[in-house]
Amino acid sequence: MALYITTSRKPSQLTRRFVKWLEFLLEGEAENRGKRNIEEIAERARGKGFARILFVYEKKGNPERLCFYENGWLEPEVLIKGVILPKGKPDRRKLKLQRGISVTAEDEVGREIKGLLGFEGEGGKEVRINRERISFLSSGKEIGLVIRISGLRTGKLA
Repeated sequence: MALYITTSRKPSQLTRRFVKWLEFLLEGEAENRGKRNIEEIAERARGKGFARILFVYEKKGNPERLCFYENGWLEPEVLIKGVILPKGKPDRRKLKLQRGISVTAEDEVGREIKGLLGFEGEGGKEVRINRERISFLSSGKEIGLVIRISGLRTGKLA
């Protein structure tokens, strides 16, 4: 299941770059939210064939939390401590990535986040998730994008 990824209303450059990498690695589609409300975003996603939406919210210009939506908010939301972004733009040929995603949950927090992502199956990219981080790998080597996690929280503040 691919994700439709969107930002907060006025994303910083860092958040926009982060979302572009997520779009690339999670094989979804992304766009800036702008003035659209949540219902408009959901309608737009459904029209493009997406069931699940990932909202990336920020605080003081930095990605702060990941919230998932599919016919209502999914819980918990993922709180971000920080992100490590590769330099430059995502390039499938340069990274020699194959299509498809396999997700490995290394602990209970990882299993919760894996459920939110909604991915099952095998693929050319691997996502490893635990209570401290989400990392993306290809052929066992980290691609560069790392999401450091500070925790999970229930209740939406969108």
